[in-house]
Parts: sequence; structure tokens; C-alpha cells
Amino acid sequence: MLQRRDAERSIQQQRINDEQAQVEIEKKKVALVEAERKIELAEMEYKKSQQQQQQEVKQVVEEKKEEAVIINSAPITTTTPQSTTTTSPPPVPALPSPAQATTPPIKVGPGGSPAKSKEEDLELTTQVILEYVKTMDSKSSGVVDDDSDDE
Repeated sequence: MLQRRDAERSIQQQRINDEQAQVEIEKKKVALVEAERKIELAEMEYKKSQQQQQQEVKQVVEEKKEEAVIINSAPITTTTPQSTTTTSPPPVPALPSPAQATTPPIKVGPGGSPAKSKEEDLELTTQVILEYVKTMDSKSSGVVDDDSDDE
């Protein structure tokens, strides 16, 4: 009989422990759900602030564009004692497209091939520099050393 009571108490204690564990599990589930909600709210606030910043940037860009249009299209007025003259600003020239832009010719090695080593590249570069110096010497009248300041 004593063993039976001990077994019943043990079973009852186990049930109490199981119920406490279930309560702890439920508390953790609730805390997890709350944390997920906080994360969602933080993400929504972040997205909202990003959208607001983008709108502010767009607004500033539009304002600057409008200012640029106003500045570029405003007539220039000059006043002299005799008369007033109004002129429009000259049109802004279009920039050439990258396809239209010209690039200087590239210097390459003999036969139009690039250097095969660092040493050959250095030799070719030296040749280009020397050729440039020779052309500059032939174009100039030479260097005159004026030592008249030494007296």
C-alpha cells in the first residue's frame, strides 16, 4: 500500500511538472510571437522611412531640375543708361556620345602587337618618350641658358 501511494505521488508530481513545462512552452510561444510582431513593425517602419527618404530625394531633385530649367531659360537683361536689352541664353551644346568621342591612338610594339613582357613594355615606353622629346626639340628653338643673373 505504501508503495502504491509513493507511485501515485510520483505520478502526480510528474503531471505537475508536465503542466509547468507546458506553461513554460506556451509562455515562450507567446514571447516568440511578440518578438516576430516587433520585427515586422520595425521592418515596416524601416521601409516607410526609406520610402519617405526616397520621396524627399525625388522632391529635392525635381526642385533642382526646375531651378536649372528656370535658370537656363531665363532671359538675360542688361541695362545701360540709354536702353534695355534682353537676350536669351545661348543653347547648351550637346555632349558627344561615347561612340563619337575620339581617343588618341594607342602606341603598340613592332607589327602592331602589344609588349610581351614588362621589359619590352618598358623599352617601348622609353622609345615613345624619346620620340616625343625629339619632336619637341625639333619644334623648339632650343634652350637658352641665361647666366646674366649671376653677376
